[in-house]
Amino acid sequence: MAVGTAVISAACEVPVPVTALASSNLGTVTNLAVGGVADNAVTLSFTEVTNGAGQAASYDVRYAGSPISWGAAASVTQGSCATPLVGSAIGATRSCTVLGLTSATGYQFQLVAFRGTLNVDAVFGAVSNVASGTTTGTPVPVASVTVSPAAASVVAGQTVQLSATPKDVNGTPLTGRVITWTSNALGVATVSPGGLVTGVVAGAATITATSEGVNGTAALTVTAPPPPPPPGTWPNEPAGLTPITDWSFSALSGSGWSGWGGTLGVDPTAPASPPSNWEVLFPIGFVAGNSPGQRNFGFAPLPTELFIGVWWKPSNPWQYQSVGDKIFYVTDITGGGSGLFFLQQGGAPHNLTVTTQTGAENRNLATVAQTPITLGVWHRIEMYLTWSTTGTGIVRWWVDGILQGNVTDVRWQNGTGFATMHMDPVWGGIGGTKAENDYFWYDHVYLSGR
Repeated sequence: MAVGTAVISAACEVPVPVTALASSNLGTVTNLAVGGVADNAVTLSFTEVTNGAGQAASYDVRYAGSPISWGAAASVTQGSCATPLVGSAIGATRSCTVLGLTSATGYQFQLVAFRGTLNVDAVFGAVSNVASGTTTGTPVPVASVTVSPAAASVVAGQTVQLSATPKDVNGTPLTGRVITWTSNALGVATVSPGGLVTGVVAGAATITATSEGVNGTAALTVTAPPPPPPPGTWPNEPAGLTPITDWSFSALSGSGWSGWGGTLGVDPTAPASPPSNWEVLFPIGFVAGNSPGQRNFGFAPLPTELFIGVWWKPSNPWQYQSVGDKIFYVTDITGGGSGLFFLQQGGAPHNLTVTTQTGAENRNLATVAQTPITLGVWHRIEMYLTWSTTGTGIVRWWVDGILQGNVTDVRWQNGTGFATMHMDPVWGGIGGTKAENDYFWYDHVYLSGR
C-alpha cells in the first residue's frame, strides 16, 4: 500500500520464504489540492508522477470525514477520480471530480501512485499529502435527538454518563452537530457540556440534549447514598474470620503491638475511638525513604486469610514524593522480608494503590476504581488477603467502602502464612527532604483472620 517493508506469511505443509518488495521508485504526489466544491462533489488537482518504469503512474484516490485514516478510507467510486485513475503524462496537471458526497459536509482526500493492476500485481509509492474541502448546500436538518440511556439512576455525589445522537427525518444518525445539555433541576442534578450528570440530592430531574432547536430527554432519578456503617465496624470483613487484635491507640503499645516513634495524638473527630490516635510527624528536613516510627504485630499462629481495617488521615497540606508514601504492609517472614505494601499515590488525585513485593514478584496491582483521597479527612481503609505460593493469592482493598482493587493471582514465596503486620509510614523513596511539617494519623487498627 505504501513504501516500506512487511513480512508476508503463508501457511503450507512446508515453510514458504517470502521476501520484501524492492523499492518501487514510484513518484509521490505532494500537491494534492481541492480546486472546487459543489453540493455533492469536490474537484481535486495534482501533478502527475512517474510509475518508476518511465511512464505516468495510476492512482488510488480515497476520501473520508476528517481526520482521514488511509487504511480505513474508502476508494472513490463515482466521478472522474474513481479508482483506478489512469495517468496521462508525467508532470502534467491533473484535475478530476469526486461525486456522490453529502452536502454541507467536510471531507479529506488522499491518493497513492501505483503501477500494475490493483489487487493483482500493483506496486505502490508513498501516500500523498492530505487535501480538505467542504461541500456546499444546506445541512440535513435535525429531526430528532435520542438520549441514551433514556432513564438513569445515580447516587447523590456520584456521576452517570449520558450520550445524545441527532438524527434526520429517516432516523439516520447525523454527525458534526452541536449538542447542548441542560438540567431542569440543578438542585437535584447537574450536567456537564459533555453529558456527564452529577447527582446532588435525592429527587428527580429531566436531562435535556438540544441540537438545532430539537430536544431529546432522559429521566434521571437521584437516590440518597446509604448511611455509612458505624465507625467501629468493618463492612467488608468476610464472614467466619476470628478477631485477632483491635487496637484503639489509647496507648502507644498494647493489644499485641510494639514499636517505636510517634506520639499519642488528641483528635475529638477521630471516628472509631476518639480522641486518642497515633500521630506520626514528618518534620521539615525529614529525608525521603525513611519512617519516623513503626508499630508492629506478630501473628501466632500464622493466618492464611487476613482482614485489615484501619482509620487513617493525612495532613492538609501534604508534600508528596514521586514514588508514593507507605501506609502499612504485611510480610510472610517475621520481622521483615518479602511483603505486600499499601501505598499512597504520589500526587493528585491521591488515590491509594497496592504494590506487591512478595519475593516471588514485584508489581503494581490493577485497580477497579480509584477513589480520590481528601487531605485532612479520616478515611476507612479495608483490605482482605489470602496467602498462596501457587499464584492464587487474593488482594482486595476498599477506601471509604468503595472497592478499589480485586486481584486473584498474587504469589507469595516464604513461610506458611502471614507473619507480621507493620504500621510503617514511609515518606517516598530515595531523594528529597520535607519542606514542611506533615502528619499521618491512625485512629484504629483491626485484624481478623484464620
